[in-house]
Order: sequence, then structure tokens, then C-alpha cells
Amino acid sequence: MIIAGEASGDLHGSSLALALKELEPDVKLIGMGGEKMVKAGLQSFQDIKDLSVIGLLEILSSLGKFKAAFNLLAGKLDSEKPNAVVLIDYPEFNLRFAKEAKKRGIPVIYYISPQIWAWRKGRVNIVREYVDKMIVIL
Repeated sequence: MIIAGEASGDLHGSSLALALKELEPDVKLIGMGGEKMVKAGLQSFQDIKDLSVIGLLEILSSLGKFKAAFNLLAGKLDSEKPNAVVLIDYPEFNLRFAKEAKKRGIPVIYYISPQIWAWRKGRVNIVREYVDKMIVIL
């Protein structure tokens, strides 16, 4: 399962999906992504366009959409039973999702780390507890 929530994550996720497909052509990729990830072979249960918001008021008015997407994907952890979850950036959503995957014993790989050093230093504790492998690009 691969989870991306914004355009940059969709771009990096599509590269990851293509590389995985090249290594293992029959791999089943599911999760949340955009047009690029879908073209690369992801079965997306939630299009990121539906969650693309800017500004505090827009975020607050869209909380129901975020919760519905989260619950949908958490349900897919149970029904699809992925071998691993790859989270791409999008920390407010993905760090919470990491907890859901870990509750189910599913390994969590974080690709493109959320900013820990600059924003919310307490995130390092969440990462330490719920992320099995961190893949950084810088």
C-alpha cells in the first residue's frame, strides 16, 4: 500500500510504483494517489485531488473528507492485508496512518521524511514508535 496526498508525493510515488513494477511485474499496488501514481499502476481508493486544500478555513471545512479517506484506507488495511505500507510525506495524515498500520502488525516505510527538525520536534517520537524504515531523499 502506498499513500501520497499531494502533487509532489504523487510524482515520487509514481516513480516508486514504476520501479516496483519493474522489479516485480505482478506486484499489486493499492492506496491513495493521484493521476501519476494511477498511470504507474496504483489502484487508488482515494484521489488526492479531493483532499487538495489550502488555508486554515478550507482545511477545517474539509475535515470530514480527510476523516472519510482515512477510514476508507484503514479499512483497506483489514480487507486487503498489504505486506507493507509506504507513506510519502503528507505528515498530518500519514503519521496517524502509521499508527493504524502498526496496530495491525503491518510494516511501515516512510519515503520522504516529514520535517522533524523544523516543525514539531515531537514527531521524532511518533516516527520512532510507528515507522520501521525511513527512506530520505536529502
